[in-house]
Amino acid sequence: KPITGFDIAFRLAPRINAAGRMDVASEIIELFCTRDATRAGELANKLEILNRERRETEARALAAIEARLLSDDELAAARLVVVDGDGWHRGVIGILASRVVERTAKPALVISVEDGIAHGSGRSVDGFQLLEAIETCADLFTRFGGHAFAVGFALPAASLPELKRRLALCAAERLAAREPERVLNI
Repeated sequence: KPITGFDIAFRLAPRINAAGRMDVASEIIELFCTRDATRAGELANKLEILNRERRETEARALAAIEARLLSDDELAAARLVVVDGDGWHRGVIGILASRVVERTAKPALVISVEDGIAHGSGRSVDGFQLLEAIETCADLFTRFGGHAFAVGFALPAASLPELKRRLALCAAERLAAREPERVLNI
């Protein structure tokens, strides 16, 4: 049957994306280039498995984050949500940060801690320049980058308490007069 925009957006794209998040994306190129239908089927099946794994991994971590938001009054009241977890898959932390922003209407950083290194990803809201905020903590990071609405970074896990402290001060100052609100731009 003919491929539609819906097929691309909701069937193909998530599976292509999952390959890059959960594994290596080079097999996507092979899938698009192969003329061997059997090999194409094998690669498509692998993409389906990776996408299912990505959804399950994301759901488990999101459930843990939501439980923390419900049980930790200080975290729930924060102007900028910073949440970390041991061993969360680094391929989904950006998605998780987006989900936290959707649920809280606040900027959010989601951080995975592995082997003493904290890898983070953040998403923001209108009116809060996320890159500028993390630049106030530049000395803590081993690397960082991004733009006003999305950032990625790494730092020693031992620096997380200081990162949280500084970002809380920054957010309190920059978001003091603003109440979180969900905005739907159409």
